[in-house]
Amino acid sequence: MSAFARHIAIWSSLSLACLAGLAAFNLALDPFGAYRIVETPVSGYRYLGSRSGKAELLRHLGCQDVLVGTSRTEVGIDPHHPVFDGRVACNAGLANTSMVEVAEVVRVALDQPATERIFLFLDFVMFSSARATSDDFSQSRLAPDRGGLDYHVGNLVSRYATRKSLGMLRFAWRGDAPVYDERGLRVGGPGRKIVMARDLFRSSLDSFLHVNYATYRYGEEHLDRLRRAVAQARKRGVEVVIVIPPVHALQLEAIAASGLWDVFERWKRDLIRIAAEASPAVPAPVWDFTGYAVYNRIPVPADGAPASETPWYWESSHFKVALGDLVLARAAGRAGAEADGPAFGQRLVAEGVDAHLLQLREDRRRYEVEHPDQLAFLREVAGRRQPS
Repeated sequence: MSAFARHIAIWSSLSLACLAGLAAFNLALDPFGAYRIVETPVSGYRYLGSRSGKAELLRHLGCQDVLVGTSRTEVGIDPHHPVFDGRVACNAGLANTSMVEVAEVVRVALDQPATERIFLFLDFVMFSSARATSDDFSQSRLAPDRGGLDYHVGNLVSRYATRKSLGMLRFAWRGDAPVYDERGLRVGGPGRKIVMARDLFRSSLDSFLHVNYATYRYGEEHLDRLRRAVAQARKRGVEVVIVIPPVHALQLEAIAASGLWDVFERWKRDLIRIAAEASPAVPAPVWDFTGYAVYNRIPVPADGAPASETPWYWESSHFKVALGDLVLARAAGRAGAEADGPAFGQRLVAEGVDAHLLQLREDRRRYEVEHPDQLAFLREVAGRRQPS
């Protein structure tokens, strides 16, 4: 063998050894829970909030009840709630998601033989055409064309996976509390660095007023995705429950201030229509927890109040598990849920939607009259900057 050939052979052997070592490292840490060969204390730091992590959660846990939605679901809907009564429930909520991604979550859930029921927590912002897929979507099993050798290569030897594995070690070394539990629930709120409640409310409303609602375009194509997802689930014999999760009253006021109230009402009508069209024999129930119920109109906390101590809401967009528990109890049909406290949540049907929307408008007018200080706070946030 010539010197050049030996040189190539040595470097090839070294390269293969390095790749094998890197693959073994990422296989052992398994940052997205794709293999679960080795379980260690570090495994609690897996990136289960990523698109890859949520898809693998559905593939490995044998989830009977799947909770699908945005970060509101991820933060506020507890898969350990007693309403599941010993069943395996998984929180597949995704931060900054859209109906494009949610439809793929439903597809992956329906591919699992254990899936029996899907709760679709649908937020108004998900149906904006301005929403795109997240950066890690294409690297996960949620992407329809992602699988096979390229998927495993990405998990085992890519810079992305290696960076996540190193991140797990760093979090474990520092002794940080895990961000996600083993069922996909994000623990401790939406994860912003801001800790004061009033500042969180201000930051959330600012983002929606000047970004999400300022760029909102109602996407008819998302309605088609929802229709197909519900129809596919019912064809497979999987129960579907559609839930419009709660938001703070000021979040509704932000929708109105952005000129989107009529679109918001149309969206609710469309959800009822699609639930019936996708399953004519037994329409999927549609539960609505938005509105001006006592839980949703808590005053914005005073300066200095920590978000961890405020009732029901982290900020205007994200509710706490305590409120999510009431949502689940009602939407899952637990006997006596209506008697646990003030009336909360309403099942929407085509025959009653006009009355529902009229009542919501009346409640909104009453809120604006009775809470001028809250509206002043919203106006302050709206005036902080102009849409670009």
